[in-house]
Amino acid sequence: PARRVATIAPPDNADYVFGKGLYDYYTAILEKEYPVVKTFTWMIPDGNRERGLRLLKLTANEGYYVKTEALYYLTQVHYLYEDDYVASRRYVRRLRERHPDNPYFHNFEGRVYARWNRWNQAEEVFSEVVARCEQDQSGYNVHMEEIAQLYLGRARLYDDDYDGALQHLGRLERLTDRDIENNRYRILGFLYQGMVLDAMGRRKLAKNKYRAVLDMDDPVGVHDRAENYLDEPYSR
Repeated sequence: PARRVATIAPPDNADYVFGKGLYDYYTAILEKEYPVVKTFTWMIPDGNRERGLRLLKLTANEGYYVKTEALYYLTQVHYLYEDDYVASRRYVRRLRERHPDNPYFHNFEGRVYARWNRWNQAEEVFSEVVARCEQDQSGYNVHMEEIAQLYLGRARLYDDDYDGALQHLGRLERLTDRDIENNRYRILGFLYQGMVLDAMGRRKLAKNKYRAVLDMDDPVGVHDRAENYLDEPYSR
């Protein structure tokens, strides 16, 4: 008898549609947010924002292999593009439930609260991150603490606790002494130190911090803010 050859059909399930969801959403977003990209994408199929979100949600709810990835992108798109912080918090909490010891997702939860201006909740999350860093918990490294200390400094600034803000930002400065070539958080720390000093009325010291910002490479686009604060002091 003739030998039967097994064939493998592409999976028709939530994992399979994950890539389609990403393509649909980000193609639609890029063409809306950055119309110039249409010059390069006119020859490929258009994306669909709503369908992309629907497929990502399907993967997050019913997927197996890429459930975490779907939850991550759903957190990110609601955080960055949808301005839906309730949804972003919901998805990041699901990430934390699946991966309670992942420091990146831990910090991401705090960033969601910060972007939402829920600074008390953000401070609670970032304080937990710092505590785990101090305990040398696996994965909670210096970079994770840099992020947390920056946000803790901002939280203290917005709560008018200027001494507390300077403590966190000073700790950030010491942490970033190790690698001034990768200065994303170092330059932000110096900018916020200047803002805190301005809020305290210590204008001369604040100007020194803004000048230090201008002396650094600017991977995050804060030179304009430093120049503005040199001309007009930051005030709450």
